[in-house]
Amino acid sequence: MEQTLELLGIKTELLTSKSLFTRLETEEIFGCTPQTLKSFERRNLIKPNRFKNKNFYTASDILDCIKKQIPLTCKIKSEELDWYDIWS
Repeated sequence: MEQTLELLGIKTELLTSKSLFTRLETEEIFGCTPQTLKSFERRNLIKPNRFKNKNFYTASDILDCIKKQIPLTCKIKSEELDWYDIWS
């Protein structure tokens, strides 16, 4: 799993270092801009936990966001299976 996350550009060392992250740390983990993280929030991919007017994200929130965006399984339709056999 860690290798896959690293291939996607996720900083796994920072992600596993603690369980609660600030907005800036979360942006660094994703390697994204503040606008991109805000876009994730608008699309309900990640939900910040607010405390004293600051946003915090848990490690599980970050992993859930990644899982929502990247399908881990791929289903092949029966029509596509015929073509698959031709090329293999």
